[in-house]
Amino acid sequence: MLAVEQAEGSIFLNRYRLGVGEKLAVVFGNEVTGVEQGTIAQCDGCIEIPQLGMKHSINVATAAGIVLWEFVRGKM
Repeated sequence: MLAVEQAEGSIFLNRYRLGVGEKLAVVFGNEVTGVEQGTIAQCDGCIEIPQLGMKHSINVATAAGIVLWEFVRGKM
């Protein structure tokens, strides 16, 4: 299980490789407060969407689309 969150030790989404046949649950957080620390502690790690510029926040629906597409794209 991975949280999508900007956290210490997070892996950039474009660098994460899903193993062949690997099943994965992805946790998305609140648009304002992110994924709660207690939830992050229960995850195997965090992935982060690389971003440029000053603002480092993406709408949760947009973030879900980006993350899920990246995993699907990696299977094509």
